[in-house]
Amino acid sequence: MRKYVILAILGFVALFAILVAGGDMIRKDLPYDIEVVPRFDSVGIINKTEWVTRDLGITIKSSGSSQLQTTLPGDTKETLISGLTPETRYSVAVFRKDLLGKIKYRPKIFEIETKNRPYIVLVGASVGYSWNLPGLPKRLKDDGFVLGYRMGKEGFDKEKTIRKLLSSKIKPDAVIIKECAAYFPRELKENVTKIEEWVRLLSNNGVIPILATCAPVTRENDLKYSGRMKSINEFNEFIRNFARKKRIAVLDLQKALEDGSEMHYLKREYARQDGLHLVSKAYSEALDPIVFPVLEKVFQ
Repeated sequence: MRKYVILAILGFVALFAILVAGGDMIRKDLPYDIEVVPRFDSVGIINKTEWVTRDLGITIKSSGSSQLQTTLPGDTKETLISGLTPETRYSVAVFRKDLLGKIKYRPKIFEIETKNRPYIVLVGASVGYSWNLPGLPKRLKDDGFVLGYRMGKEGFDKEKTIRKLLSSKIKPDAVIIKECAAYFPRELKENVTKIEEWVRLLSNNGVIPILATCAPVTRENDLKYSGRMKSINEFNEFIRNFARKKRIAVLDLQKALEDGSEMHYLKREYARQDGLHLVSKAYSEALDPIVFPVLEKVFQ
């Protein structure tokens, strides 16, 4: 009996060693939305997964240096690792610290370089999330900016998300405010007041505000939701005029996506079946190319 117990224990130990050390084909990807923000001599790491409250482990290592290990707290969901060597490549691993997590999930690996460059966060909704703005530098093969994304949790109202960014240890240099077509039609006066408040809030806290126009919808979507495009056009005209008056940069999504008609509808080739959300071609062909030129003017 004792022999079988020992064999079972050895078998478990061997299986655990295989899974942890070399079981990447068996383990799943870590299912958390992690944002890594390399700066000049530090790196910020943020867990944007709302439902995760557990602490996560972090290791960071550069070639020829010893490995640093720390914790990504489950309560604050962010940590800033300082004292790194500028202009240096590091490998960052984020992983579950518990035994079950180590067996089930492989670490999430990020290859970064510490460098002095602006960090810009887009605050938006589902259309902005599907854009995968943090992946834009890699898609364009240009690492001149570090880009992030935050989902506004209160519908049109982005104040709570903006205030959270301003209180973060990993505060961005600029914030792009973007509204979703799903929130329209709505009364313009309410929009105006909120946008003005958010711009003032960002500016007073040393963060550059950038305004995005709302992406249009197709004619079919507009017919289904009467008055939607009229309301979006009024909102976008306010955004352009207000930005011009305050000398704020505009990321004109509508101009990049519209079909050229009098109502400035979304091109059908860029639309999903609902006429509001975008297909991948819309992001790669129309939206990706307009971001860096706007940011380069802001930070020139």
